[in-house]
Amino acid sequence: MGEAIEAYDKGLALTPDNAGLLYNKAATYAMLKKTPEMLELLERSVRLDHEYKDEALNDDAFKEYWKEPAFKEIAEFQSFKGRMELVRVPYQL
Repeated sequence: MGEAIEAYDKGLALTPDNAGLLYNKAATYAMLKKTPEMLELLERSVRLDHEYKDEALNDDAFKEYWKEPAFKEIAEFQSFKGRMELVRVPYQL
């Protein structure tokens, strides 16, 4: 799995905000049981593309973490835009 990490690092050096690469690297760290690294990368990927929160809840690479509070917090993340759409306040002059 070290080769996979190196490949993700090369890709992220070129495109540091690539949510897919961040997610895949997080999944690799999950399989390696490197929890802090996995959580950091997963959070970054979810913030960039909130579709990855649903992916993580169904990806067996993260199965061991599904009940962990830190993982659940990331998986339940809503983007700022999503929260704003849920809390619409009428505009008054």
